[in-house]
Amino acid sequence: MPSRTARSHGFSEALDEVLEDLKAGRPFALVRYNDGEYKAVRGERYTAVDGWRSPSGSWWLKDALAEALTYSAPGYWVGITPSCCGIRAARWYAKQASGRQTFGTIFNNANYRRAQAELTKVDAFWVASDSRADLVIPKDCVTDAWDYGRIIESILKATKPVFISAGPLANVLIHRVWQRRRDVSLVDVGSIFDTEVLRTYQDPSAGLQNHVCSWVYGSKVAAGATAPATTVVIGGSTAVAPGVTKVSTSSGVRVAPNTKPSG
Repeated sequence: MPSRTARSHGFSEALDEVLEDLKAGRPFALVRYNDGEYKAVRGERYTAVDGWRSPSGSWWLKDALAEALTYSAPGYWVGITPSCCGIRAARWYAKQASGRQTFGTIFNNANYRRAQAELTKVDAFWVASDSRADLVIPKDCVTDAWDYGRIIESILKATKPVFISAGPLANVLIHRVWQRRRDVSLVDVGSIFDTEVLRTYQDPSAGLQNHVCSWVYGSKVAAGATAPATTVVIGGSTAVAPGVTKVSTSSGVRVAPNTKPSG
């Protein structure tokens, strides 16, 4: 199993590299595993704030999520929960993830506003459940089994970076596609553009927008610790249609004229 990269960068610097590599157009795959995925891949019951559910025991996405977590290939990055956001999950994920690791929260907390503003500028191919997405998927694409083969085939034809808002299924899609093509970026953008369900990190009054994530792999959590691996390589171009902002929500992508996405 390959080791983590030796370079040590902080939370903000990790996002810096994401944005720099987006501008440079270097293809990259980024899957992200946080609290919901932690429960789902371990076969524990979980209900997400936007409605998807995983039962205890076996589940139709459980094995596929495990495969995406442990997969290792050039350009494939696995975002995992940092210790500050869940020491048990961080320790468990660090043992399971075979590929290069970065923050699972890289677009959240203190990085949220900047990530939201900069990723909105990217001319991307959106996979989400809203009818205005480039590729539409079911609103709840996670709870019950369905054939997502056509989604994979469509992503394989994309000619620009692919942003996916599909809960844990995003990781499965990215993993399956990266095995077959590595010439466009595949990014799990998660819920950062969600305007329907307010997550804690999106609520300014909750204080998480001032929280700088860190992680320590060991018996204790040390204040101010930084991750040993935070580089993310994402390729793409920057372009938006005049007067139009593309906003991804928990149920898909909305197009709002002359507006910026808000938490």
